[in-house]
Amino acid sequence: MGYQEKKSYLQAILLRYVNADRSKKSAILNEFCAVCGYNRKYAIQLLKKKPVKEKKRAGLKPVYDKPALLEPLKQIWFTADQPCGKRLKPIIKLWLPSYESTYGSLAPEIRHRLLSISPATIDRLLKPIRATNKLKGRCATKPGISYTNTI
Repeated sequence: MGYQEKKSYLQAILLRYVNADRSKKSAILNEFCAVCGYNRKYAIQLLKKKPVKEKKRAGLKPVYDKPALLEPLKQIWFTADQPCGKRLKPIIKLWLPSYESTYGSLAPEIRHRLLSISPATIDRLLKPIRATNKLKGRCATKPGISYTNTI
């Protein structure tokens, strides 16, 4: 008998075991041990265990609404030549009026969130876009001129 079958069998007899009196519990326990091959004490532990409730996710709820915030952030990021979050943070403050004149005004809440967003959060939000639009050869240095004596 596999794990899933044992688990479903346990669920099937659990209600019967809980509602039974002492003599019937012993019979149900003997049957359960015989069918599943469990030790008697382990079977008692399984039958006495309370069902596990789903736990709520710990922590704060997300503050930054991705779709509404991501579009202006993405446009400004592309326009600014894809800088990191640390450099993009002050750029947003400067370029947001230009974005609003081009694409229309933003909701006051979205505008406030864009201005108060941290550089780390900018990097987190732009991570999937950065992976698909990776620039190659970002280095700005060029090969130098060779100065050789030709005397």
